[in-house]
Amino acid sequence: METVCWPTSSGSITRPRLRDEPLARTRTGGILFGAAQCGKRPSPAMIDVFLDVFLRQDHALLVPIVRAFARENRYPHLPEITVPTVVMVGSADRSTPPSHARRLTAGIPGARLVTVPDAGHMLNWENPQALVEAVVSLHEADRAG
Repeated sequence: METVCWPTSSGSITRPRLRDEPLARTRTGGILFGAAQCGKRPSPAMIDVFLDVFLRQDHALLVPIVRAFARENRYPHLPEITVPTVVMVGSADRSTPPSHARRLTAGIPGARLVTVPDAGHMLNWENPQALVEAVVSLHEADRAG
């Protein structure tokens, strides 16, 4: 059986090559998917870590979750959220676009929108300081209120 092997940040991954393997299960597919999750300037290290995680996952387990997301409409329940809320989005997010973040913010009473310039869906990797500032602002607002 032919195998596929490539280096990653934590060593290397070796696995059997699948016949007619879809792009989503290949190194190239992982790199493209990882870059699509990032903002305008993904770092090679970030893509390497993403690729390492991506290739180790059994993507079949995610299918029911993705299908559930597609079927559910939780927008009518947003007004039920009563805790201080910050909705964060990267201006270059292609997975959860800024229009969705604006809709969430509008639906949650008192929510505040924070848009991180040039960031994508991986805010915690791309701009962890913005994430920390948003969490701190919730704490400060709670203390002031």
